[in-house]
Amino acid sequence: MLSLLGPLLLGTTGFYRRTHTYLDKDQVMAYDPAAGSYSVLQMIRGAADDPRRSGCQTFNPMPLRRGELPAFRKHTYLGEERLLEVDPQNGDFRVLCFNRTVPCSGLDTPDTPATFGQVVQKGRLLAFVDADLITSVGQDEVLIQNRAAAAFSIAASLMCMIYALGDVSGAHFNPAVTLAILTCGRDKITPADAGAYMGAQVAGGISAGFTYKLLHGGASFALQPIGAYTWGQAGVAEIIFTFVLCFVVLSVAISEKTAAPEFFGLAIGSCVTVGGFAIGGVSGGSLNPAVSLGISCSHLGAVWTGIVYALFEFTGAFVASTAFKTTHAVDVDKESDKVAA
Repeated sequence: MLSLLGPLLLGTTGFYRRTHTYLDKDQVMAYDPAAGSYSVLQMIRGAADDPRRSGCQTFNPMPLRRGELPAFRKHTYLGEERLLEVDPQNGDFRVLCFNRTVPCSGLDTPDTPATFGQVVQKGRLLAFVDADLITSVGQDEVLIQNRAAAAFSIAASLMCMIYALGDVSGAHFNPAVTLAILTCGRDKITPADAGAYMGAQVAGGISAGFTYKLLHGGASFALQPIGAYTWGQAGVAEIIFTFVLCFVVLSVAISEKTAAPEFFGLAIGSCVTVGGFAIGGVSGGSLNPAVSLGISCSHLGAVWTGIVYALFEFTGAFVASTAFKTTHAVDVDKESDKVAA
């Protein structure tokens, strides 16, 4: 049992990786949250007259600056040589004004926290507490995202809508769930109805994506792996937790043996919560092709990312329905007994 819980515990507790903050002028600050060390690296763009390197970016191995900053901080570049540094534990922040024109004299003489930059503003803001992502949106404004709050709010809204509309439509709200129900072998939905459901769900997701864009002044965000995670890692994360979601739906809402009509909304919503905590920092924790397509369609030029995510999620759904046929074969045996009687 502990071996099965291991990957989940690793996903929820998380581990620290290097973070990267773009500082404009083709410079990037690489930061190690655990050690508090940083390096400012210069990107070298490929020469336009060399077709083998055109459009390619590499990094100068010699950092422009490097040194130490307080550990476990989050950084956002505000422009004009100013860096916002936030302590997500207590909400403390400071704005550093630094000079990148003078490189460090050598790898053996790194900068110190005092020489990195002058503190031009500092204070404490409760909105920064437990912030997972702080993004500069221009004109000294930052967007603060808290994945914990997102996981709870999304799960709560899903749970409420399941209880509200479960007796009306079955409250799928997710093409992956609809696919799992269609392929689980219980004849709970016809292919024609499943297609109509999926169309309505995707239309709702795209409408929600553009509604978000309208309410936020045209701003949108990309659907992609978070930070240093790869598409392969994000794909595995989406497949696993879409499987969890769909398998629980089949077990508590479709199976006659293990159905839990009083608590199925809570159980399904809890899957979204655990998925948000476990893989929110890996893939974003979409778990829903309608959500994936809604986000990607509203972020023009990136529709393909939603299609890729949807394929991951449909894969998880199909695996869930296949597993359900094996673990809940008792339902089929029960139906056969009824027919025989």
